[in-house]
Amino acid sequence: MKCPDCGHRNLAGAEFCEHCSTPFSHAPASLGGRGLAERLSGGTMSDAKPRRALVLEPGATVADAVRRMRRAKTGSALVVRGGRPEGVLTEHGLIQKVVSLRDPSKTAVSEVMETEPVCLNAEDPVAYAFHQISLGGYRHLAVRLADGSFGTVSAQELVEYLAEE
Repeated sequence: MKCPDCGHRNLAGAEFCEHCSTPFSHAPASLGGRGLAERLSGGTMSDAKPRRALVLEPGATVADAVRRMRRAKTGSALVVRGGRPEGVLTEHGLIQKVVSLRDPSKTAVSEVMETEPVCLNAEDPVAYAFHQISLGGYRHLAVRLADGSFGTVSAQELVEYLAEE
C-alpha cells in the first residue's frame, strides 16, 4: 500500500506508514467488497480462478508444443509424466533456449523445459503464490485443481485478481 502522504510503499494491510507513521484508517478499506489484505492473505488459488493447464508429455516436440500453445492462446504449458508435473515450458524459456539454437521439430520439450516446477494446491493462499513468484522469478505457476487436474496462473492474473472490483 502506497502512503498517500509520503508515497512510501508499505506492506498490504499495514495500519500505519512505516516511513512517516501516517495512519491508513482513512484509506479505502475494501476492494470489491473484500479488502486487499484479505484477498492477499485469505484468498486461495481457486479464488484466483486458474485456467486449465495445457499438459504436454516430456517427449512432445517443441514445434508441437508451440502449435498447441498458440492454439490454446497460452504462454505456458505444464510437462507431466505419470500424473506428476516434471517441468514447465514458457514462451520466455522457448525464446531463450530454442530460437536459432535448435531444430524445434526435433527437440523434445524435456530438453528445454524448466524442471521441478512449483505446483500449488487449489486451497493454498494467494500470498504463498506471490511468495513463490518472488523467490523463483516465475511468471507462471502450476496449480493442482480440486478435481486432480492441473491449472496454471500467471503473475499478471494474480495481480488482476487482487485488483478486481
